Amino acid sequence: MTAGTVPAAEDLAGPELRAAVTELIADGVRGGAALGWLEPPDAAAVGRLLDDLAARSPRGDAVVRLVRDGGTVVGIGFWRRYDRPSLAANADLEKVLVAASHRGRGLGRALVEELVDDARRAGIEILTLDVRGDNHAAIALYERLGFTECGRVHRFVAWGGQRFDRVTMALRLTAPAEGSAAAVATHLVGWLVLRRADGRVLLGRRSGVTYAAGLWGLPGGHAERGETWAAAAVRETREEVGLLVREDDLVPLGVSRYDDGGQQGVDVFFLTERWQGRPEPLAECSEVGWFDPDDLPPDALPWLGHALRTHLRDRTWLDDAAALQTPGGAAG
Repeated sequence: MTAGTVPAAEDLAGPELRAAVTELIADGVRGGAALGWLEPPDAAAVGRLLDDLAARSPRGDAVVRLVRDGGTVVGIGFWRRYDRPSLAANADLEKVLVAASHRGRGLGRALVEELVDDARRAGIEILTLDVRGDNHAAIALYERLGFTECGRVHRFVAWGGQRFDRVTMALRLTAPAEGSAAAVATHLVGWLVLRRADGRVLLGRRSGVTYAAGLWGLPGGHAERGETWAAAAVRETREEVGLLVREDDLVPLGVSRYDDGGQQGVDVFFLTERWQGRPEPLAECSEVGWFDPDDLPPDALPWLGHALRTHLRDRTWLDDAAALQTPGGAAG
C-alpha cells in the first residue's frame, strides 16, 4: 500500500473526485469527526465548497491536499486565506480528515505538514485553526508541529446534547522580531528506557515523524494536555513498540532541557525492567532492537548517548546544561 499527499487544485472539478470527497466527508461526520456539520453534507454542499477552493487556488488564497491510497481518496485537508483585508496576510487551516480505515499511519501528520509548507511558500504569516476541545489527539498533533493554543471558548461547540470547548491554535510562519518571546515554543517529552537483564536497552527506528526520521531512539513522546510525563511514556511505548508497562514500575532517571531552533523543551527519562509483550514496530517505528547503552548504533539520535550516560550510567538527575549544548529535539 502506498499513500501520499498530492496537490488537488487541478482535480477539484472532476465528478469522480467530488463524489469521493463527498463520501469521505460524509463518513467522517457519521463517525463523529468534528468538521462543522451535524449531518453528512450532500454533494451540492461539498460541490460549493470545492468550487470556492478551486477559484481561490490560482490566486494563492487557498490550498487543498488529498491523500490517496492507490486511486482511492482517503484524506483531505485545506486552508483558506482570510477575506478581511486587515487579516489577509494570514490563513485558516479549516479541515483535516483521514478516513477511519487509514488512521494511525502518520497520514494526518503528513497532510498537515504539507499544508503548513504550502502556507509558508505562499507567504502566509500566521496559520490558525480551530479544534474541538475533546479532540485531544488532534491538539497533541498540532502542538507537536509547533501550533500553540491562543484562545479557548468554553462550551461553545454543540454536538447533539453535548457542549465542547472551541480551542483556537496558531502557528507563526514568518520569523518574529529578534528576541521576541514568540520565538519560543515549549515541548514536554517523556522517554522510557526499557532495560533487559543483560543491560541492553530497547530502541526503535523512528519512521513517519517530523523529527529525526530514520534514526534509532527510545520509545516516548509528548505529554498531551492533562497527561503526566510517566503516562505519556507508557502510552507512547504501547503505541510505538506494543509493550504494556505499568506506571508503578517506572523509576524516574532524570530531566534534561534543550533549546533547538527556538523550541525549548524538557525531556524526562524513566527506567523500567518490567513489561508485558514482545516488542514490535508499530506506529511511527519501522524496526526495533536491543543495544548496549555504551555502544549505540551510529545512526542513533545524536543526543541519546549523552542522555543515557548522564541519567542511566552516572545517575545524574538534572542536566540543565543541555539547554546550551545538545538539543533533545521534538519527539514524534
